[in-house]
Amino acid sequence: MVAIGTVAWLAWLAFLGAEMWLGFCFLDFPQMASIHDTPSFHMPGIHRIPEMFPEEEEMQIRRNLKLRDTLISKKLDLLEKAAKAAGRPFKR
Repeated sequence: MVAIGTVAWLAWLAFLGAEMWLGFCFLDFPQMASIHDTPSFHMPGIHRIPEMFPEEEEMQIRRNLKLRDTLISKKLDLLEKAAKAAGRPFKR
């Protein structure tokens, strides 16, 4: 019984370690990278970010907000359909 618990505990620790390692490898740190950064080792999420003009930055922010609103709207539509199918009320 103790051996099964030990194996389960070790498997859980291995899973958490792999999850943390994979999450670290694919993280994106745009606020930490600048045009002068030269990483000493390759990490997929860190890359050089070119400088943007204020107009370009504002346009990108507006595009991101519009995309966010679209995604939220689609998610609410799906929730509304699911609630209707389940016979439950749904308020937006």
